[in-house]
Amino acid sequence: MKKRPTVPASLLLLLLSGFLAVTACQKKAKPTEQTQVLPQRPTESVSSAESVASPATTYPMAADPVEAVVTAIRQEFARINAAPLDSLTKPFRCDTDGTVTFYSAQGRVVKVVIDWGFLGDGTTTSEYYYQNNKLIFFYETYTGGPAGLPETTNDERIYVRNDKAIRFLKNHREAPCSPCTFARTSRPYRILNTFNGGDVEAALCQQ
Repeated sequence: MKKRPTVPASLLLLLLSGFLAVTACQKKAKPTEQTQVLPQRPTESVSSAESVASPATTYPMAADPVEAVVTAIRQEFARINAAPLDSLTKPFRCDTDGTVTFYSAQGRVVKVVIDWGFLGDGTTTSEYYYQNNKLIFFYETYTGGPAGLPETTNDERIYVRNDKAIRFLKNHREAPCSPCTFARTSRPYRILNTFNGGDVEAALCQQ
């Protein structure tokens, strides 16, 4: 009877070690877990404050309130001078002979023109404009000059709101106002009150 070949002990030990190692690895290995991909929510809108910064919207600066009032006064000035108005002229005498002319619409004065006559080296004309019996514009011109020299014209314009000067122009240039306020006892209001009767000279001849 033939003998089976003897397997060396060292080879058996090596095979056994390999088998045990493979078995151990299989026990430790776990099935791969599949990650479930959930559907994402639709992108939610965010407020502008939370959004990515973008160039700021540039808004036009608010109009200068003084300029807006001045523009409105100029429009009223043009309207008054283009309107068909009733007129009433009264003479007076202060340092020289002069006249005051009231321009009215439906019995309400909107403009007064004072021709102060020739005094010294020239003549002065004052114009007052009113809206709802309130002074809104003062315009005064002086024309003349020393004898033998060319005649010159100087003017002053005062834009008025709530009886206070908001802009003063002297020969078309801005300057410190003079006067700056117009009380009810000031000349523009004194002469206004003489439209329906009153002493024109008393209203005009005092400062």
